[in-house]
Amino acid sequence: MEAIGSISHTMDEVNSHTGAIAEAITQQGDATNEISANILAASDGTMAVSQGIASLSEAMNEATGSVFEVTEKASKVDGDLNEVHDTLERFFHDVA
Repeated sequence: MEAIGSISHTMDEVNSHTGAIAEAITQQGDATNEISANILAASDGTMAVSQGIASLSEAMNEATGSVFEVTEKASKVDGDLNEVHDTLERFFHDVA
């Protein structure tokens, strides 16, 4: 009878340890799921930053093109003004 009691007690202890192990495994799974969600969130953030940099790069390229275009037009206006200036000088010279 005493042996049965001892076996029963040992089985209760094993059961208790098994429950603790199962709880630890569940907690480990929860932690792993949380880590996975955090990694996904970080990945999404990295993707957003990357897309922002790509948009900025595109905007910079457009701005550079606009600057080049404005410089060309300003140069043409400068040339046109020089022609007008020269024409006016010749006119006033001829009139005088």
